[in-house]
Amino acid sequence: MLRIEDNGKGVNIKKRHLEAANEKRMGLSHMQEKVSLLQGKMDIQSTPEKGTKILIEIPFSKV
Repeated sequence: MLRIEDNGKGVNIKKRHLEAANEKRMGLSHMQEKVSLLQGKMDIQSTPEKGTKILIEIPFSKV
């Protein structure tokens, strides 16, 4: 599990995804793609004026 957190200004997640797609930027969409390739889950929580949390879970098994 990876947890990235800040106490910044927060973001509108849906708006940010749309802007990134229009700007041909990778950022969060690229992270989501990589997590999916590893059969993981990614959750983004953001609150205005309180910051953003990105939670990533990647399954792990010993061989």
